[in-house]
Amino acid sequence: MSNTTPVITPRPLEPEQKLGGTEHVDLCDRLDDEKQPGGVDNAVSDPNMTVRENRLVRRVDFYVLPILAIIFAVSIIDRINVGSARVLGMQQDLQLTGNRYNVILQTFFPAYLLAELPSNYILVKVNPKNWLSFLVIAWGAVLTGMGFTNNWKVTAFVRFLLGIFEGGVLPGIVYIISCWYCRYEVHRRLSWAYSVGVLASAFAGVLAYALGLMDGIRDMKGWRWIFALEGAATMLIGIASYFAIPEFPENSKLLNSEDKELYTARLMRDRGNANVEKITLSILKEVLSDWTSWFQFLLFTFTNTSTYSLAFFVPTILTGMGYTGLKASLYSAWPYLATMGAMWIFAYISDKTRMRTPVICVQSLLLLIGLLLIRPNYSNEVRYFGVFLATIGCQCNVPAQLSLAQSNASGSAKRSIMAAVVVWGGPIGGIVGSNIFRQQDAPTYVPGLYTTVAMAVLIIAGNIVLALVYHRRNRIAEKNNTLVDGVPGFKHSL
Repeated sequence: MSNTTPVITPRPLEPEQKLGGTEHVDLCDRLDDEKQPGGVDNAVSDPNMTVRENRLVRRVDFYVLPILAIIFAVSIIDRINVGSARVLGMQQDLQLTGNRYNVILQTFFPAYLLAELPSNYILVKVNPKNWLSFLVIAWGAVLTGMGFTNNWKVTAFVRFLLGIFEGGVLPGIVYIISCWYCRYEVHRRLSWAYSVGVLASAFAGVLAYALGLMDGIRDMKGWRWIFALEGAATMLIGIASYFAIPEFPENSKLLNSEDKELYTARLMRDRGNANVEKITLSILKEVLSDWTSWFQFLLFTFTNTSTYSLAFFVPTILTGMGYTGLKASLYSAWPYLATMGAMWIFAYISDKTRMRTPVICVQSLLLLIGLLLIRPNYSNEVRYFGVFLATIGCQCNVPAQLSLAQSNASGSAKRSIMAAVVVWGGPIGGIVGSNIFRQQDAPTYVPGLYTTVAMAVLIIAGNIVLALVYHRRNRIAEKNNTLVDGVPGFKHSL
C-alpha cells in the first residue's frame, strides 16, 4: 500500500450535534469513499487509522469488561454455594428431608426467569451503573440473610429473592457488551467475561470449604459463615461497582468527542445504528412474533440442561476414583480450567471467520462425545476425560449461542429483548436438568443421560436449520434489492 494514502481525521462534533445522527453517516461515507481499485478500504486498512481504532477498542476493553466479568463471577459463586452449605450442616439444621432441598434449589429459577426482561427494560431507563450496582448490593444483602434463617420455607423464599435480583445480571451484561462492540467482536468479549464466571464456578467449592472451616466461631455453623461472608463481600463489590460499571457509548466520558465520533461511526458501519433505543411495545411484539427468537431460546435451553447434567455425574465419578473433600473439589476444577482456554480459541475463530454455526456444531460434537464417554460402561479415568470434553462443549456453547442471537438482532432494542429471551433458557434448563436426573436413577442416571445426549444432537441440527433460514432471508433481500430488517448494510450472521 502506498505511503501517500490519505489519513482521514474525523471532524469534531459541534455542540448542538447529536451522536448517531447525520454526522456519523458523513464520516462513514468518507471512510467508504477511500477505496483502492478492487474494493480495498484504504481508510480502514491504513496503518494509522487501524492503530487508532485498535487503541480505542483496547481502551474500551479495559473500561467495559473487567467489572462486568467480576459481577458475573460473583453471581455464579453466590448462586451455587448452597450445595456446599448443604453438606456443611444446612441439611441437618433446617431439616431438609424429602424434597425440601430441591424446593429450595428450584425457587431460584422461576424468579430468575421472571426478572430478566423487565430488568433489561429498567437498565435502559435508569442507565447501567445505577441498575447493575443496585442488583449486586441487593442480592448480596439477600445472601447474607440466608445465613441467619432457621426454617427451610424461609430459606426457599429468600432464595426466590436471590433469583429476582440475579436474574438481570447475565442479560444486562450481554446487552451492554453488544452496545459497545461490532457484531464480530462480541463473541470474544462475551467469552472473556463468561470465562471468569467459569473459573469462579471451578473454585467456588474450594472457597466454600475454606469458609466452612470457621465452623463454631461466634457459635455459628460453617454453612452460615459461607452465606454471611460471601454476601457481605458481594455488597462491598456492589458499592465499588457503581464507580466502574460502564455507561452506554453515547453517554460515556471515556472517549473525547473526536474519538467518540470515530468509535460510533465504526458501530454504524457494522450494524447501521449506534445509539441505545427505547424498548417499545411494537418492537417487543416484533421480536416475540419471530419464531427464530423462540427457536434460539430452545437451543439455549438444551445447552443449559447439559451444563446441569454434569453436576450430577462429576461427584459420582470422583467418588469412584477415590477422591473426597478438598481433593475432590480441586479435581472437579480442572475441566473448567481447560474450558477457559478452549473458549477463547473457539471465540477467536468465530469472530475472525464471522461464522457462528460451524463453531457451535464443533463444540456440540465435543459435548456429545463427552456425554457418551461419561456413561458407566467405561472406567472412571475415561469417564473423567468425558467430563473434560462435555464441559468444554456445553460451557463454550453458552457465549456462542448468546453471540449468535446478538449478531442477528438489528437495533439495540431488539438486542436487549433477545438477550433476555435467549437467557430464559438458563433457568428453564436448570429446572429440566434437576428433574430429568432423578435420585431413583442414581448412580447411573441413564434416562437423564440419554435425554441430554438427544439434546446435544438437537443443538447441532437446530443450529444448522437456523443458519439455513438466515441464509435464505439474506438471499431473498439481496434478490429483491431490499434491506434485511430495514437496516442498511445489515445481514444475518450464519
